[in-house]
Amino acid sequence: MNKLITKYISLLKIEDIKKFGIKNNIFLSDKELNYTYNIIKNKHKELIDNPEDIFIEAKKYIDENKLIKIERLFYEYKKRYKNYL
Repeated sequence: MNKLITKYISLLKIEDIKKFGIKNNIFLSDKELNYTYNIIKNKHKELIDNPEDIFIEAKKYIDENKLIKIERLFYEYKKRYKNYL
């Protein structure tokens, strides 16, 4: 994984995720936000390499409509920045 991405994730704050979600019309509850933050911080490599497993697990913690938006956004960014991953 790109060192730049790893560095960015190490500096990422929960408020950054909240703001990014709001910017993209995804309004997470505190529980959903904490879950998302923990996945990004602790399982970002797995998320990039094998996102399907992460999204299946996330169904237990994130509202289905929100998760659909998150998945679409994830795959859009993954496609856009695939050369850096």
